[in-house]
Amino acid sequence: VMNDTGLACPKCGGSLSIRDKGYKCINKDCDFYLPTNVLGATLTDKDIEQLVSRKPTHPYNLKRRDGTSFRARLILKDDDTIGFSFDSGITCPYCHKEVKANKAGYFCDCGLKVFNPCYGKKLSEADVKTLIETGKLEKKSGFVSKSGKKFSAGLVLEAYNVKIVF
Repeated sequence: VMNDTGLACPKCGGSLSIRDKGYKCINKDCDFYLPTNVLGATLTDKDIEQLVSRKPTHPYNLKRRDGTSFRARLILKDDDTIGFSFDSGITCPYCHKEVKANKAGYFCDCGLKVFNPCYGKKLSEADVKTLIETGKLEKKSGFVSKSGKKFSAGLVLEAYNVKIVF
């Protein structure tokens, strides 16, 4: 099955066509290929457009061969293979670098720390972005105290760390 996508090959400039399990350059002298499934993530047409434009995708939950998972954005590396970016797309309010994300939360080299889960509650990416970019998050329910009691609170970013506001 061959369908022209209207996308240019980032390696040679030829056209990309959709094949059974990915996108391939139609130039027979070019070996460029992008799979539509990467470590359990099914890539959308928008993801493919982002990658061939050398822009990162949105974050995906990816699974290694050993079954463990990690969260990362997919990128097209300089050698035209898929790589991973742990950048969050969130700018640090203190040093203005990009905040890194991993399974424990969001962190910056300057010392910013936003653990997630935060006080026993898993924050959405949108909530973390709001907290980091505005310095505060409106009252939410579902936080859990050390003694196991649920409570509602707002969060503020203060001196590189998250504090509770009742």
